[in-house]
Amino acid sequence: MSLIGYYNESQMLVINGEECSCLFRTKIGVKQGGAVSPSLFSIYLEELINLIEKNKAGLEIDTNKIDIVAYADDVLLVSSTKEGLQQQLNIVQDYGLNNEIKYNPDKTVFMIFHFKLKRNVAELKEDIWQGNLVLDGTAIKRVDTMKYLGVDISEDDRLSKHLSKRKRLVQQALFKLKIIGLQTPFLHPIMKGQLYKTYIRPILLYGLETFYLKLTDINDLKRFEGNTVKTIMDISTRCRSTYLTHAMNIEPLQYKLRNIKIDFFLRLKENKFTEEILLYLEKQKIRDDLISEIFEITNILQFELGTTIKEASLYTKYVIQDTIRCERDNVQVAKIRNIFESKNRKDIAKSLYEMLKFN
Repeated sequence: MSLIGYYNESQMLVINGEECSCLFRTKIGVKQGGAVSPSLFSIYLEELINLIEKNKAGLEIDTNKIDIVAYADDVLLVSSTKEGLQQQLNIVQDYGLNNEIKYNPDKTVFMIFHFKLKRNVAELKEDIWQGNLVLDGTAIKRVDTMKYLGVDISEDDRLSKHLSKRKRLVQQALFKLKIIGLQTPFLHPIMKGQLYKTYIRPILLYGLETFYLKLTDINDLKRFEGNTVKTIMDISTRCRSTYLTHAMNIEPLQYKLRNIKIDFFLRLKENKFTEEILLYLEKQKIRDDLISEIFEITNILQFELGTTIKEASLYTKYVIQDTIRCERDNVQVAKIRNIFESKNRKDIAKSLYEMLKFN
């Protein structure tokens, strides 16, 4: 009853510049930012999900079919054929008409993954229809990149655009934190490290667990993070950063990436549907996917016969933690931490530069 009362008394106003409307009662939609809004919208969307799943269109992986991915009002349709995708769009369109949902076709796009991939005759025949995709009478635009839940996805599975955006957002966050004195010598370096781990690093690493990271990508991220930390400490980028990050209690990036990859994999293993897909993919010879990356991180081939990939992953996390502990128990790290405690705060950056500069 409290929920009904919560919405019965729901009122809004419109602000346009310096002008403000009178309060008016709302009769449709859920409250923006409301605690129960995602749950209510999920209930509202459940019927649409069921309708899509009953349709034959989708992407079959072994005995499983992926056809719709939904998070609140962000809906992603998946199909192995263009005709199947249009069938799904027709279902979405009819559902909108029956449930008073209005879509914005201008914000709806489609993308073809690996469109250059060679297909056999049967696959080409199945995907023979190549007309325009339409929603509510409007043709949908094809794109080579799209954003879903804050992650920039490209048709060739490259992450360059996503990384570029994360770096720009890090620079913006760094600028905002200058207001509280992040780059002043009077804020203790350990606190600077904590602020970096809490407010900046999550921005840089957001969504990376879903991409295959090549060694060049990891090195690029390490270099960017090292320069960012050195900027925070107000020292030249022509300094070593490994001991510095250890002294600031910042987990080395290569270890952090391995941990988030393993954690992501283990979360997928906890869900029956995604676990079945992972088991199927383990039997396939696919390069540069999550399974092959986990194999590389855990080095599972070095384990005893019969060791599961989950067991190898958990053991690898323990090894990473122990390695970090050993690396921090270092003379150079101890010297840097002694510099952190210098009474003359303005001399910290100079002392760090003299110790860490490249010869």
